[in-house]
Amino acid sequence: MRSKFVNFVFFNLAWLGVVASAAHGWSFVAPFIVLGWIIPFLIWQGNLKSEIGLLTAAAALGFFCDSILFWTGAIELRGSTQVPSLSPVWMIALWVNLAASLRYCLHWLLGRYWLAAVFGGIAGPLAYTAGQGLDALQLPIGPAPVAIEWVLAMPLLLQIERWTRKRVAKNHSHTVDVAS
Repeated sequence: MRSKFVNFVFFNLAWLGVVASAAHGWSFVAPFIVLGWIIPFLIWQGNLKSEIGLLTAAAALGFFCDSILFWTGAIELRGSTQVPSLSPVWMIALWVNLAASLRYCLHWLLGRYWLAAVFGGIAGPLAYTAGQGLDALQLPIGPAPVAIEWVLAMPLLLQIERWTRKRVAKNHSHTVDVAS
């Protein structure tokens, strides 16, 4: 229970730190903020190696999904005179941040794909709207495209979690403890 609480606290602190740094023009520190809590936490849990596949896949999924939203103009960066067609590093770091919580404080979603879709459809737009409120980004056409993204992405993240957990278990002949 203690590890879930610690995971929850650092997941949220990292989210706030990444978004605030992006809003103030310091987005290059985002990966350091996220990795600065994830690596020590996973070493403490003894799961650093087993989480690498999940974190990497989440980064790739986040890059792909958010790049679509940038490309379509559904997301714009504050203060930018040009809409980037690719997701910035700080937003990719947030996907990694989320993935690092799937087996810990968000473990209650594992295997519950419909619940994950509902959760993603609510929490995703709330997070992006909060980012807009902190001046990190803009949602020029509102949060609906973000909701669609997360209704699809959250169950996919859970499927990736499942695949990577099974792969680690197969390669190491023991399972990753998702209840820690």
